[in-house]
Amino acid sequence: MCSGDNRSIGAIDNLETGLTSEKMKRPKALLLDFYGTLVEEDHGPIKAACRQIADAAKKPVDPLELYAEWWATFSKICTNSHGENFLLEREIEIKTIEILLKRYNADFNSEEIEDKLYHHWEHPEIFPDTNKFIEDCDVPICIVSNVDNDPFYNALKHTKLSFDLIVTSEDCKSYKPRPETFDKALTLLGMSNEEVIHIGDSLYTDVAGAKALGIRTLWIDNRGNRIEPEEPKPDYIAPTIRGVIDILNARARE
Repeated sequence: MCSGDNRSIGAIDNLETGLTSEKMKRPKALLLDFYGTLVEEDHGPIKAACRQIADAAKKPVDPLELYAEWWATFSKICTNSHGENFLLEREIEIKTIEILLKRYNADFNSEEIEDKLYHHWEHPEIFPDTNKFIEDCDVPICIVSNVDNDPFYNALKHTKLSFDLIVTSEDCKSYKPRPETFDKALTLLGMSNEEVIHIGDSLYTDVAGAKALGIRTLWIDNRGNRIEPEEPKPDYIAPTIRGVIDILNARARE
């Protein structure tokens, strides 16, 4: 994803793709991503880590290029991490760091980076609209998040957020966009794919993963990113989580 295109609620109708009138009914429940949707994602700490690695590297590398390599490496490991081969997210981050340090011959203490990332997962900054969104939302919410249980539940304590239904990658031994977390969320809710909307900030893990199961998607474009032609297209777009309520209310009036 690259920056440049700021979306608004007014643009949503132009992005609805192939939905029948039946599917346009107001959702009975929401599947909801956590990091990057309700609280800050770890992009800041990772970019800082990439600058530190680049400074310590004996092979020249631009921090922005290193940042792209970080995500490519991390995502590849995630893709292969499921079932008997499942690794916790912290283990995947450690592997990613070790690969990059070795690739660029960087003499750096990896534990310092690991600790800062883990601290962020446990103490994320909550987005300004999050509490108001939860207060105004009148349908059930099930959190569906790629995260280890320990830092996630510590993050809930830190942010004082609470949810009755939660599905994590550690619970399912699988990461979005694979189907296991979405399937478990539907089972917990006792609903079908047509009765819910999945909401998240990632076109790859959230939008592509949910759409593969026939679940409508709402992309939180809180960084003003542009959707490239080859990327999955969400059914709705909102600039912040608060925009979800506007969509729910609009559906209720139809």
